[in-house]
Amino acid sequence: MGTDTALKFVGLVLNVFGLPTGLFSIIKDTISLGKDIAREKKLSEKERFIRELTETAISITSNENCNEDVIENIMATLSDSERFSAKKILEHFDDVEGYSAELTISRYGDNYANDPSAEGYKHAMEQLFALVYKKLQILEVVSNSEEAILKKLFSYETLLEENHAILLELKYRDTFAAWLDGQELPAPVEGNIFNYCNPQIGFYGREKEIEDLKQFVKPLGVSVWGIAGLGGSGKSKLAREFAKMEKPNLKTVWLKAELFDELLHDNFNNDFSYPLPVLFICDYAAQYEDKLKNLIEKFCSHPSTRAKFLLLERQSNWYVSFVKNNDRIYDLAIKDKVELKPPIDLTNTELDAEDCKKIIYDLSVSKQDGNPRYSDANLQHDDYDKIINRAQELSENKTSVRCLFMLLLTDAFLRGDDIHEMDSTALMKNYIRHSKDIMPSKYQNIVDEGFRLLAYATACGSIMLNELKSHAVVNDEWKTICTHLGNSNKKIISFFNQLSESDEKNMLAALKPDLIGEFLFLNEWNDIVEGQEEWLSELLKENESRTFIARCLTDWKTESEHLCEMLSDVDADEEQRIQFAKVLNLAVKATRSAETQMEFINKISNMNHDYSIAILLSYTDAIRYNFEHAKKYSIREKCEKLIGEIDFNKYRRINHRALELIFSIDNSARIYQSQGKYDKALKHYETEKVIFEPTFGSDHLYTASCYSKIADILFLKEDYKNALECYEKALLVFEKKPKIERTHIATIYINIGNVYRELGNYKMAIDYNNKALEIYTKELGYWHPHTAIAYDNIGSVYLYIGEFNNAKKFYEKAIDIREKVLGTEHLDTAISYNSIAVLYYNMNEFDKALNYAHNAERIHEKILGEKHPNTQKIYSSLAQLYYEKNDSEKAKEYAKKAGIIPTPSSQP
Repeated sequence: MGTDTALKFVGLVLNVFGLPTGLFSIIKDTISLGKDIAREKKLSEKERFIRELTETAISITSNENCNEDVIENIMATLSDSERFSAKKILEHFDDVEGYSAELTISRYGDNYANDPSAEGYKHAMEQLFALVYKKLQILEVVSNSEEAILKKLFSYETLLEENHAILLELKYRDTFAAWLDGQELPAPVEGNIFNYCNPQIGFYGREKEIEDLKQFVKPLGVSVWGIAGLGGSGKSKLAREFAKMEKPNLKTVWLKAELFDELLHDNFNNDFSYPLPVLFICDYAAQYEDKLKNLIEKFCSHPSTRAKFLLLERQSNWYVSFVKNNDRIYDLAIKDKVELKPPIDLTNTELDAEDCKKIIYDLSVSKQDGNPRYSDANLQHDDYDKIINRAQELSENKTSVRCLFMLLLTDAFLRGDDIHEMDSTALMKNYIRHSKDIMPSKYQNIVDEGFRLLAYATACGSIMLNELKSHAVVNDEWKTICTHLGNSNKKIISFFNQLSESDEKNMLAALKPDLIGEFLFLNEWNDIVEGQEEWLSELLKENESRTFIARCLTDWKTESEHLCEMLSDVDADEEQRIQFAKVLNLAVKATRSAETQMEFINKISNMNHDYSIAILLSYTDAIRYNFEHAKKYSIREKCEKLIGEIDFNKYRRINHRALELIFSIDNSARIYQSQGKYDKALKHYETEKVIFEPTFGSDHLYTASCYSKIADILFLKEDYKNALECYEKALLVFEKKPKIERTHIATIYINIGNVYRELGNYKMAIDYNNKALEIYTKELGYWHPHTAIAYDNIGSVYLYIGEFNNAKKFYEKAIDIREKVLGTEHLDTAISYNSIAVLYYNMNEFDKALNYAHNAERIHEKILGEKHPNTQKIYSSLAQLYYEKNDSEKAKEYAKKAGIIPTPSSQP
């Protein structure tokens, strides 16, 4: 088995690395090799490798443990392109022993340790790899690496240490960390002076906001927060400048649609490690609700990643709604002493007068194409005050300044306009007129077509140049421009970049800032004599365009009157009205005015004269949003009244819209449940079940979720037997689903445990709560609100059976978690306060009980109000406590609030 076998061995190895076998023709046998050495022939680096490889091969084949079976297995391995390849060898660069063991197992099985042949095989492979890695720099590896890396990797002069670094670089490619390294903040924009990326306008003030953001990114783990503010208030600039300041300590990803897709697909083998915290900034966050939810939840399963999500949107209400409607995200959101820390809201924060003056000065000395933007920009002291005062008058909050309006006013002032006569509409018209006037004379014949195209592209979010011709509604404008510019791609790009004040190479970019882009769209759209319906029909197909139109309705009420009228057309066909309703629903969420919200809600209602389920979904969703963010109880009552007027039986006829109908009913049920109207909520959830089960089957997650919601209401109504039956039906489905999160199952365990407690089966109650506690602790950790729920529930069971010391131990753990994680003003913390108040009552420690009960009372009144059933239960507890303390006046006061008369048999 000597030389011939060894040379076959060498030939197979060389073939794997793409080396021609002719290179070892000089060493056909060991004799010729010996002669070359004796003559001191200088061998090339490749020939030296082949010589050493041949010597190793001869040594291996001569080994007493390398019988024919071993040699056969070695040859089979070297011929197996899946197990033995250049790529495989590179992948195992730092693990020779591991790779050899992996190959040995593939040939001899897991129990190879006591097999001499297996040991001989393994030792042979280790020898081979040791030599290959030692001489790796001279191998021509055939792989997917870039050409430049290959040349460096396999240059004969490269040192082994350099090769090691290069191999690590190859391993680094296509990882999450490598992807992150390639991410950059939005690039500086020189042309558009009003764009937040223009470096000529400095960033001033906002010290508190910057400090708050620093605190936000500091903790370990995943967390979520937001920045809110009207268009032009500086949200994007604040986020970008903060990311620039923190660049050495923080890696930032400015999320865009395509980046969501890259992150949500499993491109990184679930390895999201990175040495720095990662800040994901999402501008226009409402457009990406579902993708954001999925992305945040994905990073939740990788708690070692310090991922921070900063969500930018106009309405703080949107942020609150997004967080509260997603339990997992709510757990990650930044908390304050109250239930949820609101986002930074730039609408209500002031910019110092001196900071405003610096911004005005920057604009006054700015340049365009290397020349001063304003030829005579000598601002006097009083001029600054005039501009700032007028900007405050135009801002929604008269004590703050909307930065964009201040810049536009400065621009108008420096051009000689009388800014005292200019409102926001006049400012925008002035800006657009000026933008058209300064276009070079060679473009004046096509400037109107250009701005018409720009308006349409802005509504779309931008359009790739090679796709413009496919947008039939602006095809005439596109042809006119191409004809005028001689179909020259370079000239077309130059023209469009001057229009949009951008430097894109392959697209017609949206005009920024948002307010200007919206106004341009409305200005151009209102001027269209024919084709408005065609524009609208095309734009309503995409969610991004629908969101843009909704912002137009809320930001420019007068200018969008005709557009709003078209979107409210009750005579349009059903599919058109469905799209109109989606836009109006988005408009409800984009405005701060409760009155305007109700106007849009009524418009949606008026369009649903033929009982369209899709329109119904937009209607109930808008009502629920208005309800959840209402600052006045009268608005909540109005929303409840609107829900009560819906006759859902008239919508049961359309089977293919079943899911939309169910979601509509669910919106209604949640309003009733929040109002404490449990019978009405139950009726709606039972209607859902009647639709769910026949449509999706009894084993569907939707059906299980419906049973769980019904059980929740039955429990609140103290119908424990039927509640248990529904929870168990839901659990059967959840436990069958392999991909269901364990925490969802734990929640069902908690609920079942509560039912058993109320039914007096305390052993089962403790068993189910302990099962939930085990899951929560493992999946979420000790310091988590869900873990506190399990502790609180176990404590309540021990209270029921009179084991007060055990009850106290579990209650105190729950309070400890809730106070530290949620704060002392949270509703869940109030539940713990009430639980331990009941415990102290039973221990006859009435003063301690009163202290905790009053804390619970204060929080319930603040969050739920005095009329809520849960608040009234607290009043009942306090009435009985004061009765036991012989304070009859206080007892009567709280009994009256609770609507009861305290008796000795009552118990909190």
